[in-house]
Amino acid sequence: MFSDESRHTQGRFRCIAAISLPANPRSLVVDLNDELSEALQCEEKGELKWRRVGQRGKRNVPRAKAGIDFLLSHLSDGVRVDAVIWDTADARHAVEGRDDVANYERMFFHLHRALMGRRESASRWHVRPDRLSTSDWNTIRDCLDSRGTWRRDRAQQHLHEEFRWIAPRVATWREADSASTPFVQLADLMAGMAAYTRTKASIVKELFAEESGDQMDLIPRKVPVSQSATRTDEGRVQVVSHLYRGCKARKLGVSLRTDGYLRTHDGRQPVNFWHYEPQHPRDKAPTKVSFTD
Repeated sequence: MFSDESRHTQGRFRCIAAISLPANPRSLVVDLNDELSEALQCEEKGELKWRRVGQRGKRNVPRAKAGIDFLLSHLSDGVRVDAVIWDTADARHAVEGRDDVANYERMFFHLHRALMGRRESASRWHVRPDRLSTSDWNTIRDCLDSRGTWRRDRAQQHLHEEFRWIAPRVATWREADSASTPFVQLADLMAGMAAYTRTKASIVKELFAEESGDQMDLIPRKVPVSQSATRTDEGRVQVVSHLYRGCKARKLGVSLRTDGYLRTHDGRQPVNFWHYEPQHPRDKAPTKVSFTD
């Protein structure tokens, strides 16, 4: 499993995305890694980062589309992407003294617990997050390995199922260098797209409608689609549209047209954009500890 984040300590909308795939046989991971590296043209053009996509209009747009094509073409091999997006202005996050680093760690845990639960129960995981020196990876790993994290409600299972069920475990955990790890670059692309579409939903919706010919009126426009849209936006919406159309063709339940941002309605789908909402009134983001005399 490979993961990366977008804007985890800045901006209103933030995201973590994880690309997971079977580690058995090991040759599958190696082969797919090589194929993705070639698709992203890593050796010739270096690391692909979402923040560089669309610069000067079309920079890195073909590479980003190639990464999307790779992802969608290998869903049948067990490859999937899960992304969690959170709104720092919602009831959970609009708290005084919010600790963005600690909150990132909690969101990382929520995302990985959810996606690990969607795989085989006895799976052994090899976790490869992008390097982030501020994160307490040991604590997150301990939480994901805790039996309490995976305790099942006995009232909702038969006795024989309780004894047969085995919790997932983390086998290895190492930070990855995104520059030399194509799957982390793909995770960065997915996280960047998710946060971008939520941040600029009105622009995405308008540009997508223009591209799709979905305008309600038939009067030709005499001004640009949006006074606030840039050439970078135009390039990025091409990439977002490419992902959406690929998902729609495969009936993956990813929406964009209505709200202007990527959203998956069924988290079991292999392309899953999960917009986190407070789970209960006490679900609050962590705050920084203040020391007073």
